Amino acid sequence: MPVITCPSCQTELPDNAAFCLSCGHAIEQETELKAPNEIDREWLMNVFVSDGYKCEETDESPLLFWARHEERMNASVRLYPALGLFSMASTWALKRSRRDEARVQGAVNTYNSSSLLWTAWIFQDQTTLGMSAIYTFSARTSPQRIKAYLDISNKVFFESLTDTGLIQILQ
Repeated sequence: MPVITCPSCQTELPDNAAFCLSCGHAIEQETELKAPNEIDREWLMNVFVSDGYKCEETDESPLLFWARHEERMNASVRLYPALGLFSMASTWALKRSRRDEARVQGAVNTYNSSSLLWTAWIFQDQTTLGMSAIYTFSARTSPQRIKAYLDISNKVFFESLTDTGLIQILQ
C-alpha cells in the first residue's frame, strides 16, 4: 500500500490517513482535496511540479502534458476527466546489439507478472519498450496521495526493471 509522510513529524502513514497516528497533525487540508470532476491539467501539473517534476504543456491536447524528472522516469501524462483517472506512459529505446527478441519478450513477460502498477510492451519495430500506468482518483483526491503514488510507482518501476533484466537492455 502506498504511504505518505506526516508533514509535521515525518512518520510514514497509510495513504488514506486523515491524521498522523503519531502526532495527530491533520494530513490533508480540506482546500487541497479535489473531486474527480474538479481536477484539471493545471492542478495535476502543479502536483507533479511540487514533487520535483518539470512539466510542459503540449499543443496536442488540453488534457496532456510531459513530466520530466532528473531522478525518476519521464512520462507523458494524460488526464481523463470523464473516467476520473490519469495515465502515465513512458518509452525507452532498447539497446540491441544482436537479435534477442525472445530474451526481451521474456523480460517483458516477467516484468508484467511482477508489477502491479506498470505494464510493459514491445513496439512492433522491436527497438522501443513502452510502459504505462493508470491512477484512479478517489472521491476526494489530494496532492499527497498522488505524490505517494508517484513515489511508490518509481520505486516499484525501477526495482522491477532491475529484477527482470529489462534494465540491462535499455539505453
